[in-house]
Amino acid sequence: MKKQRVERVIRVPGSKTVHLEAVLEPLGGGQGGCRLARVRVTGDFFLYPEEALERLEQSLEGCTNPPCIEAAFKRARQGVESLGFPWDTVKRELLSLLDSCSRDG
Repeated sequence: MKKQRVERVIRVPGSKTVHLEAVLEPLGGGQGGCRLARVRVTGDFFLYPEEALERLEQSLEGCTNPPCIEAAFKRARQGVESLGFPWDTVKRELLSLLDSCSRDG
């Protein structure tokens, strides 16, 4: 498998629209699986402080397993106010992408 760029548009009923872009890279060395090489989240939502989204994206980069993604979201939510940002839905989508990449890789 080569590096692949994946885009998802997430529409949560009663919430906002979120655009998720991820670049998945194979782990190499015959290990199978993938890592999140890049993650960008944009959309019609608000996070305060504004740097919270950038911190989340940065902490997700390099994740290769569910515990890493879970920890990134847990850290990112601390002290953050959000309006219209579907934390759990975005996390589930990233977990699904990583899982499908690991199965396909």
